[in-house]
Amino acid sequence: MPIAIIGRPDKEKYPSTNVADKVIQNITGANRNLMASDSKHYQSIFSNYLNMKIKIASNEQIEAIQETEEFQNMPTYPEEESIAVINEVLVIKLSD
Repeated sequence: MPIAIIGRPDKEKYPSTNVADKVIQNITGANRNLMASDSKHYQSIFSNYLNMKIKIASNEQIEAIQETEEFQNMPTYPEEESIAVINEVLVIKLSD
């Protein structure tokens, strides 16, 4: 089943951590911004860090999902109903 991770994590919903600041401050291009901003980035994270192959929904599938009333009424993660199957795609809604 393809996966669609839609939106960006809301920094207000998660505790702040500065664990990596000292490590990344001298790495070119690294800063405190989120490194994952779309499903393709998550696909790389799952593959490179978790050794898991996931199938990402196509752009057309994601656009169709975003137009559904079910998606529009979903709360955002980590709320209980922020993960659902819509149009045979596992959807994780991170933000509106």
